[in-house]
Amino acid sequence: MSSVMLTKIALQAAEYKRTYVAEWRLVETYLGNRHIVGRFSDTGRYWATPPIVRLDSIISRAIARDGRQFTLIGDPGPAAAAASFIALCAAFDERLLTTRDITMELPLCPS
Repeated sequence: MSSVMLTKIALQAAEYKRTYVAEWRLVETYLGNRHIVGRFSDTGRYWATPPIVRLDSIISRAIARDGRQFTLIGDPGPAAAAASFIALCAAFDERLLTTRDITMELPLCPS
């Protein structure tokens, strides 16, 4: 195999790498973008996805605008954890204080 072919295969593998998100919540920002916030498997830290363009709550998978896939693990995490994360982010952009937690709008989401 040529190095060009190996590079292409490696890039495709990286492109389709899935990240698992535990303690997740679905939020909507003042721009109307939806994001998953939660604990990410690749870093172990609480973070947010790029804007989500597709969310399948039945198979617990979200696809971001940049093509990355996120698999949601278990039930949603505590709303307070997402609210705390949003408040920290709002220190850099206070408009984020209007972010809404819309997790409970998902079908099959435990109430």
